[in-house]
Amino acid sequence: MSELLAEDPGLTCAFCRSGVDVGVEERLGVSVAVCAACAARFAGARTSAPPPPPRERVDDPALPPTIGQGVTAVAQHVARMAERLAARPYRDDTCGRCDADVEVYRDPAGADVVLAPQKVLADVLPLGDRWRVDEGRAVLLTEDDPDQVGARLLHELVCAAGPAPLNARLRQVWKDNTTIA
Repeated sequence: MSELLAEDPGLTCAFCRSGVDVGVEERLGVSVAVCAACAARFAGARTSAPPPPPRERVDDPALPPTIGQGVTAVAQHVARMAERLAARPYRDDTCGRCDADVEVYRDPAGADVVLAPQKVLADVLPLGDRWRVDEGRAVLLTEDDPDQVGARLLHELVCAAGPAPLNARLRQVWKDNTTIA
């Protein structure tokens, strides 16, 4: 309980604006002008209040989970994400030369193929540089397919550590990679 530090006849109470029996009291490290009536009123408030009644537990799916429920929900979410990550046919990586994001797939022979995550129109790339992901494998297209609209490209074609491509669309992907570094 704080004590009144000093009495000053020119002070007014910070709580009730009374000018009678006003002194300076320290509250939480701050000096505050308080009258005797407010000091007595606050002295009674310093006793511990009864605890609030326990809240009724409501299991409504529309409400956010409580802390205890949230732990299991988070654990289930992490497990689902781990399953999805394990089921992906590629792994996310970064280029060692330019730090751009890349996706590493396996080709039908089992070798790693580093593809840029961006897709481009198939007619933008020469036939020997067009890749397609088929059943989780990166497949180099050797024949022109008129039904194919998009194609994947090797990251080395648009790696920011290499020279800018002459093709305008590939140069845009190359520029996007240069802003990462």
